Amino acid sequence: MYIKLDDEGNELSEDAENWSMVRDANTGYVWEVKTSANKHILYAWEEAFVFVSQLNERKFGGYNDWRLPAVRELYTLVDESKHDPAINIVYFPNTQLGGYWSSTTEDRSTGRALYVGFLNGYVYGNGKSYLYYVRAVRGGHRDFIVMRYR
Repeated sequence: MYIKLDDEGNELSEDAENWSMVRDANTGYVWEVKTSANKHILYAWEEAFVFVSQLNERKFGGYNDWRLPAVRELYTLVDESKHDPAINIVYFPNTQLGGYWSSTTEDRSTGRALYVGFLNGYVYGNGKSYLYYVRAVRGGHRDFIVMRYR
């Protein structure tokens, strides 16, 4: 269950039409929802960290503890039993259905990082110079996700 939040992190009603963030009531994670200015931008892995740093410098939502999510955190956004899309587009409207970077590198190669496909919910690895989307996170209180790597 997601809860819509405004620009300052205040809860909004379920029928609110504009929100900046959502909180996952099950995990405690707060996710930024893309603005029209950055929703279609692709980043190399190192650039993804710069994007998150810029959110912190701006104190997006009143917070300065945004981070690039670990793959287990990013994976909480998808339901791999669903496809096209595997992400809840009601709470994450206009989300691109490509891959989204995690902060997790592959065990066998630090030159590669993991990403999650929001189209199919699968976890993949690729070189850090490849271009994918970014979804920043903050907070959280559980680590209970089992993932399948493709």
